[in-house]
Amino acid sequence: MYKELTERLNQVLRRKNVIVKLWNEEKFNKCTSEELKIFTSELEQGAMKNVPCYESNKRGKNWMAKISINPGAPNGMNRVFCKRAYGDFYYFVDELNVNDIVEFGADYYYGRGNRSSHREYGVIISLSEVEIQFALFENHYDAFHLVKKNHYDPKHGLLLEKERLEKRLNEINQKLIENGHIS
Repeated sequence: MYKELTERLNQVLRRKNVIVKLWNEEKFNKCTSEELKIFTSELEQGAMKNVPCYESNKRGKNWMAKISINPGAPNGMNRVFCKRAYGDFYYFVDELNVNDIVEFGADYYYGRGNRSSHREYGVIISLSEVEIQFALFENHYDAFHLVKKNHYDPKHGLLLEKERLEKRLNEINQKLIENGHIS
């Protein structure tokens, strides 16, 4: 009887995993870049000025890590922690690139060792010397799925960045003309 229950439980779990995978695929087949939750942070000397989650209490523990799939690691992910910045800054992003997946962690530890955890997972969609943009997700499966399916097109991000820079260049040229520096 115990063996039959174990086999039945395994069948149900396998079926649920299939349902979850199909749901994720349906979710991203309909997903467009406009529907993604975007988070932008200014950068100064390679350090982020704000983050999507942070625990400011002295009992809090915070981190940002680049993650990759590894079935033998905790939660099935390898983590390479980003160097912490100090003062009004949070983390250095020197070693990150577009399409890297990151995990933001903010834990609060109660008196008896219990903790309250907050996680945000993001895919870097834009990275320049002055700002970084993430598409944020509630779990790492969705972030990995987005990169795997390559629904985010890096070329599209570069074209948007080009448009933004061209507009800024036009604004600067207009100000120079108005001030009489250029004729």
